[in-house]
Amino acid sequence: MLAALMPLSQYKKLYSRIESFELVDPKLFKDAVITENLCICTLRKKEINKYSWMDLVLGSVDQRYIEYYKWNVEHYKGIFMKQSNYKPVSYFDTKLDFLETSRCFKPIGGGFGKEGLGYRWNILHNYNSVNAHNGQIRMSSEQARDNLAICWYSGDNSRKHLLGRVIAGVHLDEASSEYYFAIPQIDWSNIHINQKDLWDKGDYDNAVLSEMGLKFDENGVIVKCYK
Repeated sequence: MLAALMPLSQYKKLYSRIESFELVDPKLFKDAVITENLCICTLRKKEINKYSWMDLVLGSVDQRYIEYYKWNVEHYKGIFMKQSNYKPVSYFDTKLDFLETSRCFKPIGGGFGKEGLGYRWNILHNYNSVNAHNGQIRMSSEQARDNLAICWYSGDNSRKHLLGRVIAGVHLDEASSEYYFAIPQIDWSNIHINQKDLWDKGDYDNAVLSEMGLKFDENGVIVKCYK
């Protein structure tokens, strides 16, 4: 048996041997720079296949939003953010590509701001260069891209609205396509129609959750809607 304390990504080739899994609070290590989920695992020499890789990933996210993450895994539509660093403007599709800093996943990092490149690209359409740490989401239509942008930049505080909370909830320093489930896998092209009452009121968070059959409870936990 081996007990190991490492970031989650270091277990990717070892997960079939993991017997126990526990998250560790990075604040315990005051002088360490920890950029992703830290966990302690016990491993066996032989494969025991107790966990899948997705089990570990979902076990490492903010559990207040676990129903949201699970729904996105189950209804995956191929919407994800990939890193497209140091690409010229001509590399991107101005109608389909949603761009933001790939550091928007960082709990205290950028993204969602009205002063950044993403806002200039997605809302103002005023840009002449893109640089490092670009996060690119290829949407199915221009309407889908625009609807995502409306939700992305809604609210005064970047971490109080839905997308800000759930993206930060994966505890990564920089976006990874593997964490696609932080982005709602819904019909972004038609959400303004499917959830017209909420959308027209500017209640974008609840419009997205309603599309997923979910809601926030009184404690800010995402739960299933039961009729």
